[in-house]
Amino acid sequence: TNEVYQGFAAYYCHNTHVAEVADIVLDNGNPVVKKVTVAVDCGIVVNPLGAQNQVVGGVIDGIGHAMYGELTFENGMPQANNFGAYNLIRMNQTPQVDVHFVKNDIAPTGLGEPTLPPVRRRGCQCYLQGHWQAIVQATLYQEYGNRSGNWLIIASN
Repeated sequence: TNEVYQGFAAYYCHNTHVAEVADIVLDNGNPVVKKVTVAVDCGIVVNPLGAQNQVVGGVIDGIGHAMYGELTFENGMPQANNFGAYNLIRMNQTPQVDVHFVKNDIAPTGLGEPTLPPVRRRGCQCYLQGHWQAIVQATLYQEYGNRSGNWLIIASN
């Protein structure tokens, strides 16, 4: 199917607000993140190119960990001992990332961490959107609750 699922997640930490919308399609039943649109309110952006790269890197790193970064252990030892056995996201798996900064006169705040946490929440929500949506939201709240910042998941088709 060519249906695009969209998920929204908002996050706050290090005095920075981040909102992300992901466009995900299913390719042979596997989720593929096609595009992520990010809005960031981090105060004055001192170095726009560096800030944009920081946001894109956080999004891509989050997608990589959420979708490919399984690390298993047996008898206390990791089963992957090199990058051939431990998957990292590859360039051909990265989505288009559109970054938008809120312009204001507030002092600069944190930018490295706030873009990564929303990825898992919106990705799971998109992938299982529809009949499993309530289960995903309940599972994520049970696992994270209010301990991981302020976040929200909204479904849309």
